[in-house]
Amino acid sequence: DPDCALAHARRGGIAIAQHYEEEGVRHIERAFELRDRVTLPERLEIELVRCSILTGDQQQLTEILETMRRAYPRRLSARRRLASHYLDIGSFEAALPEALEALKLEPDSGAAHITVVRAYEALNRLAEARQAAEAAIARGLDSALIHVTLLHVGFITKDEVLVARERAWAATHAAATPVFLEAEAEEAVWRGRLRAALDSLDRYQA
Repeated sequence: DPDCALAHARRGGIAIAQHYEEEGVRHIERAFELRDRVTLPERLEIELVRCSILTGDQQQLTEILETMRRAYPRRLSARRRLASHYLDIGSFEAALPEALEALKLEPDSGAAHITVVRAYEALNRLAEARQAAEAAIARGLDSALIHVTLLHVGFITKDEVLVARERAWAATHAAATPVFLEAEAEEAVWRGRLRAALDSLDRYQA
């Protein structure tokens, strides 16, 4: 169907992700033109794709995500997307309840756990960030982002045992190396150890 609005939006998003910008923009704009022919959830998805990829209007993006949350309060993706957006724009207090609600809706979602951990860390509620991260790991939902948050907590609280544990985990998970090296570089800069920071960045770019 050449007039399937949602197909145009999704194809446009994929094209942009693969660096076919002109094609991607064309499909997203075509989806936007057709948005009045679709259901509310499809229209909101189309508007979300266009706003997040093309216009970058943060206020409009907030409005779209809040509309999704109000229309579908029990939909995990709506809650989690809104929480992540609030984190991105620095509205940390607003992010946490949305993240917690997303986790309540789907306790086995790794992405939901990560969003909760990020929200606690952003609010400098480090004990709760650690507790949430450990809970995710206990459920078998650990990831590089969960473990690097624990590394941050270890650095900030000067918990050398925790730092050593997370470094040991990273040493056996090659995919986590880039995010851990970035965290190590940031910590080194914060402590005024510029040589160590440069060494971490050199390894990150290698």
